[in-house]
Amino acid sequence: MIMKEKDSTLDIRQVSLYCGFSEETVQSWIEKGELKATPVLGGHYRISVADLVDFLIKYNLPIPDKILSPGTKKVLIIVNEEKAVLDTLLQCFKKENIQDFIIDCSAYGLDTHMKLFLFKPDLVLIDLPAPIIDGFDLCQVIKQTPEFSNTKVMVISRSTGDEKMSFVKKLGVDALLPRDMEIRILLDKMKKLFENI
Repeated sequence: MIMKEKDSTLDIRQVSLYCGFSEETVQSWIEKGELKATPVLGGHYRISVADLVDFLIKYNLPIPDKILSPGTKKVLIIVNEEKAVLDTLLQCFKKENIQDFIIDCSAYGLDTHMKLFLFKPDLVLIDLPAPIIDGFDLCQVIKQTPEFSNTKVMVISRSTGDEKMSFVKKLGVDALLPRDMEIRILLDKMKKLFENI
């Protein structure tokens, strides 16, 4: 999901150059209806940046920085199987008119590690009522991998004061917030973290 995009479109050749795929492959995605495009004169197509980003996220493909507006931040939300938490966060982001964020989501598991390396988020928001071990492991991977040296980690948990949470703090997470906080607090904390990126 892209919350704000460049006010531009790209042609097949540009998508091919930016994303590293052949023009035939991009054309095939359009013809199959996988990549939204608008037909223009001469049998050509225009692809909005928002539709391209949505497509790249959906198919776990890297998003080239060249197509993003300056200042756009990538946020990866990692949740357990509680879809309600994710739905609430996404609704709040929309309601608050969050701009300049590209948001992707993942459930805990192998897919999460792959998404980290492909999406290269500026912020990882981890919902930690999930399997605690997975959450700890994920924090360690992010904080100990040089490729993520600028990636901020924010953990949301039902409990922020027990032994397990002190371990999370020792891992170097950038923010630890209670799950029952107001969304405004979460958004303010995110903005403060982004000021330091």
